[in-house]
Amino acid sequence: MREKPEVGDVWERHGYKYHIVDIRHWEPTYIYYIDKDLNEDYEPIDIFLNNWKYLCKRKASIEDLFEME
Repeated sequence: MREKPEVGDVWERHGYKYHIVDIRHWEPTYIYYIDKDLNEDYEPIDIFLNNWKYLCKRKASIEDLFEME
């Protein structure tokens, strides 16, 4: 498990995959993410780390990230 999110990571919450698009180092640090429908949201890092699971680094493109199997 990765301890610190990075831009380009894929994380999971409640069975859904999200792509980290930005990290803003304010006080506290905020993690910005998008889902497969390109909806963007954010959370403080402490809440993020308690509720999310690291999956992997992102694939080559955003389209590949949410491809159907």
